[in-house]
Amino acid sequence: MLKLGTILSLLLVSSTAAAATGSGPSADVAITNAEQAVAERMPNPDAAEFRNVSAYRPDASKGAPQAVCGEVGARDGFDRYNGFRNFVWVAAYSDRGTAYIGSEANGYRGLCRNAVR
Repeated sequence: MLKLGTILSLLLVSSTAAAATGSGPSADVAITNAEQAVAERMPNPDAAEFRNVSAYRPDASKGAPQAVCGEVGARDGFDRYNGFRNFVWVAAYSDRGTAYIGSEANGYRGLCRNAVR
């Protein structure tokens, strides 16, 4: 019986540690939400391409990622390619998060530390 209690305790500790580090689906969900929010701000959302995308947790006391940073490339309304620009998606400012692209993202780049994924 002691072994069963030990095993259950270890499982509880390991699942709590995984939640605290933000590993698992929460980082994937944050990245998906960020890519959707960023694409919606593009003239041609279906043509948005993403690279170097990572989820970040600048406040280590929070379990879930608070920001997603990366680069987005897109075509404009005339189907011309505009190249890649930096973006920062911040989870805290609305239910769906807020996306900042290009020069407007510069003020939020400080959130891109303590990578989760």
